Amino acid sequence: MKKNPLSRSVFERYLKRGLGRAIQLLHQVDPRPYRTIVVDACMFSTRYDTLVEDDRSSYLWEAVRLCGMEAELHKRLRKRLPTIHSYNTSLEQRFGLLSILARQGHADAITTLHEHFDICLSLGRLNGVEAILQLEVDQGEYFLAERLGKFIQTGKPLKGYHSPFVRLAGWSWRRELWDDHEHAVWERLQAAAANSSAIAHYMQAVEAELERDSKAVYPERVDPRTIPYEIIKSQIADPSTNIDSTVSYWIWGRDASEDDLRAAAYDLLALPEDAHRQAVAYLNVFHDRPFPLDPTRIIDWARQGEHDDPFLPDGSYDYELIKPIRAFDALRHTTHPAIRQFALECFERRELLGWAVNLLPSNYQEGDWERVHPLIEHPMPLDDLHHLGIAVRNLFEAFPTAEAVPTLLRLVELDPCSGCRHELLENLQSIDALPESLRQESRYDANPWIRKYVASLGEPYQPGFPDLSLPYEREPGYEYQSSKEDD
Repeated sequence: MKKNPLSRSVFERYLKRGLGRAIQLLHQVDPRPYRTIVVDACMFSTRYDTLVEDDRSSYLWEAVRLCGMEAELHKRLRKRLPTIHSYNTSLEQRFGLLSILARQGHADAITTLHEHFDICLSLGRLNGVEAILQLEVDQGEYFLAERLGKFIQTGKPLKGYHSPFVRLAGWSWRRELWDDHEHAVWERLQAAAANSSAIAHYMQAVEAELERDSKAVYPERVDPRTIPYEIIKSQIADPSTNIDSTVSYWIWGRDASEDDLRAAAYDLLALPEDAHRQAVAYLNVFHDRPFPLDPTRIIDWARQGEHDDPFLPDGSYDYELIKPIRAFDALRHTTHPAIRQFALECFERRELLGWAVNLLPSNYQEGDWERVHPLIEHPMPLDDLHHLGIAVRNLFEAFPTAEAVPTLLRLVELDPCSGCRHELLENLQSIDALPESLRQESRYDANPWIRKYVASLGEPYQPGFPDLSLPYEREPGYEYQSSKEDD
């Protein structure tokens, strides 16, 4: 074994970010100094964006296996059971690890998996269903249906689901859409209900829910592109109109005539300064189209941007806070010297960096990549870094030059989102600038789609990962905060 080349703190940062270099290192050196870091990482999820990033249990399992800490992992997972008081992504990660332990034949792992499921169900969550079904097939169906029947009898709600049958049997929540597997599960559970009052209660509850769904009436959606501007204008002026569904105004603006766009621009600029709600609606019109008039006032609104969360507790917007963001969006496709100057001012002040970089594709000049690169080295909150990374990729799509390579490579290491890391690798490969060392490292990445991608480039999968059948050093300032709020 080689001498350990990384400090424990740097290794921990790599592992939390899901970088392949952490696993690559464990293959090459004595893993003992990193053992406790690996097991600790298994307890708390550090995924940044759960909508696009898959569970990291297979990635962490490889680290556990290389460190020889399988028994310690199960011990720690059991120890955490009494401390679970609410649901978060850390529980999802633990389910994945328990499932792998059970598939590897570890004693009592299935029992621990059932105990985790019972705790999640007590919180109104159905997490763990897939792991139990994969391990126990028919018996898993009966276990889950019986537990759900008992839970439904308590009168507590399940959170975030139509029918719980969807999670047991497939994805179709309308009976007429069921496939053969879903029908077979239904028949097996009907037979089991004769000998279990809990399963019978579960089946009755699902029947009632399916009946309600079959009678549901959904309003007919109107294509916003067919709406005349006069009606759009009256909707925006009407204070009772819900304009939080901004997509409809984007769609209308995307296909609007030049005359209608100019009319909307004049009406926007004629608004009083405190008409935040109407301004947000009009700004949405220009999300995908150039602003056809003098952008000075729009720039002034964008300058007012802050980091305050524009969402209210009920999910609606604070229009005054969202207006600067929509102003930036309305400027993105407009070429104008004042917009470029505004972007450079933001660079100089190190403020609103992601939004400012998004103004460059329509206002690019030679040497802009050299101006952008220092921005990513500036310490900032992870959300701001992530947004800046997205803006950098937008700039690359417009200007895919070799000057972008140092910035893309640095973002591969710093961006907290592995989904974005995947796109950065594709960006580099598109101009033949993906280094061989990075290709090799990416075979071990936490994101299975990255592993699939580098395999498509001719790199074999790392065989230690249990789930490979899927389709296709300046760290301060970018620390992860472990999601420990439930423990």
